[in-house]
Amino acid sequence: MRFTTFINNKRCMDWGLNANQGALFDLINQAAGWAKPVTVDGEVFYWISRQLVIEQLPLYYSKPDTVYRAFRTLQEKGLINYCKHGEWELINITDKGKLWNVSNNEDAAQEPGEPRKSIRPPPSSIRELGNESGLLGNKSESPRIEIRNTSEINPTDKNISNKLKNDKRINKRECAREPSADAPSFDALAELLALGADPTEAKRWLAYRMERKKPLDAGALDYFLGEVRAAGLTVAQAVHECAGNKWLGFKRGYDGWWNRPQQRTPHRGNTFEHQSSAEQYAQEQAARMRPQIAAMFAAKQEKRDD
Repeated sequence: MRFTTFINNKRCMDWGLNANQGALFDLINQAAGWAKPVTVDGEVFYWISRQLVIEQLPLYYSKPDTVYRAFRTLQEKGLINYCKHGEWELINITDKGKLWNVSNNEDAAQEPGEPRKSIRPPPSSIRELGNESGLLGNKSESPRIEIRNTSEINPTDKNISNKLKNDKRINKRECAREPSADAPSFDALAELLALGADPTEAKRWLAYRMERKKPLDAGALDYFLGEVRAAGLTVAQAVHECAGNKWLGFKRGYDGWWNRPQQRTPHRGNTFEHQSSAEQYAQEQAARMRPQIAAMFAAKQEKRDD
């Protein structure tokens, strides 16, 4: 299978080929490098079977009949010579089809046999004119930087058209202007201190963010303050948690003491009931059980007396 297919868009549009036919013609165009040559009546053809086309171009062709119709279409357009030699399908490219490999620029796009268009006067005419015409011995009218700019706008790549319509060159240096010196710089430490954060913890947190290449800017600070207010904390408490836990930021959903559910009120008799210590709970239990124990001993004493 071919990994890359080169399709000459201009030739396909001029010859009325679709993408599938263009991919097939590109495969045929490079047949000299991989296909088996066969000489018939003194003319070199290449053996290109339909199944081989399907194997090489599975994205474009999946049926032999489709490949055959594409062969016939290229033949009808005068791009290839197609013939059967026994069971072999032999193909070569016509003179018209060889224009596929010619530059797409206008100075190179001409029919076979047509002389190449001259864009410069012949050397003899230059010698005859001499310096009187101003063609020789003069400095370049455009400076070197203009030549560089022109070459960048009009690339010399033969696969790219040099016709650029309404092209306005943008100076990237003007677009990427440095910030004005009058614009105030953002001081994250001063902002945190003004909001009540501890200086030591604020410096430690900002240093950790710088270490992780995440400096605290104005947008990050606004998001931080919104999450802190939603959690019901102060800026000092949030900065303390971020510095101690090495957090880059703060979110209300973080697992902390402010976000943990409150302890449910225990059922009476199962555990402490609003007591401050185990000793107080023991004393209250003893006081509650003392009358019951006394009544139990009194009942036993009455039985003994009887």
